[in-house]
Amino acid sequence: MLAGNNSILQKATTAKENTERAEIVENAKMDVLSEITKNKGNDLQEGQLKDVLKEYFINSEIPEELPSDLSTVELTTLNNKYKIKVSEIYDGTFTKVSKSTGKTVVELYDGKNNPSEENYNENAMHIGDWVEYDAGNWTETKAVPDWENSPLSFGGYTSGQSRNTNASGILETEDEKYEGWRIFDISENNITLISAGCPEGYYDVAGNGYNTEKIFTGTTTGTIDTHYPSTPRDWSIYESTYANGNSARTLRKNDLDTWYNRYIDSMITDLSDYEKIENGYWDDEIQDYIEPRGIPNSTENKMISIMSNGYNYSLTNVGDNNRALTWSTAGGVARLNDGEDDGVYGIRILVTLKNDITFNETPTKLQKNGFSYNKWTISE
Repeated sequence: MLAGNNSILQKATTAKENTERAEIVENAKMDVLSEITKNKGNDLQEGQLKDVLKEYFINSEIPEELPSDLSTVELTTLNNKYKIKVSEIYDGTFTKVSKSTGKTVVELYDGKNNPSEENYNENAMHIGDWVEYDAGNWTETKAVPDWENSPLSFGGYTSGQSRNTNASGILETEDEKYEGWRIFDISENNITLISAGCPEGYYDVAGNGYNTEKIFTGTTTGTIDTHYPSTPRDWSIYESTYANGNSARTLRKNDLDTWYNRYIDSMITDLSDYEKIENGYWDDEIQDYIEPRGIPNSTENKMISIMSNGYNYSLTNVGDNNRALTWSTAGGVARLNDGEDDGVYGIRILVTLKNDITFNETPTKLQKNGFSYNKWTISE
């Protein structure tokens, strides 16, 4: 009874293995379902399915191109114990995306963002260029938040309104020139976009910076006020209707610091330095006024225009006073929301694209505020 092919011990081993195998299949199914959900009604892409398979099976066995009949592909699990047909995980259709028509970020970005630099290529990819990225549409209607009805909340959009445009009712101007997405940063083969406009508004309340910190980032360095909301915002809604986005979050103060240090001035260390860039300043050492470096039609202003989009917008000042930080329309100066300026501010979004994203080789030209930019289309 204990030994042999049909023994109690053998049956127990077989039952355990069947359970393990079933768990792998079920977990992979759930991951595929998650990818389908991200597409918001669009077809599952071949790359998405392959990404899931790589998490569970020996990668070298996964075909470069998956056949339409997934029952013909049998893969070995990473623990080298089970053989599982792909059709057991997903037996539906998927969209094959050819990458032969596009180029990667590495191939397009020449690392030169100043037209005065030697060997600057006008047709190359640069920080500040525009990308035809689609973050989808709002599926609900939310009014502009206010103190009485919805402090520490988001709104200013209607169902069906594009997330690529400005929210309604929160801006000092309704100038639509700030809609769309721009290249915020490039690192190796990764590219991060920033919303040119403010897709939604946020009502801050003075003295509740820890709440805002948690709402924006998912964590906080202090004690929240339990009388006000503190549920973290889900920024994944901006990861696109076509699964091009890998991650999304709100713009933060350290993002602003890092960006300025890298592309504008490595000596920038605090909020007062931003004012020097936009407004100019009095230099005590030389006893003279220094003109603002962001003057119109200067190359530097072309870069700064990524940040100075004409509207107030909120940032989190994580680890530094823990207040909401705003970028003002008054000269583009960053300042703490210290209670005198609390109110509705726009939200800027950062979206990092998947590192296998490719772009059409030839961009279109876009004229904005006297500058010429390249506008890139994601390859299909």
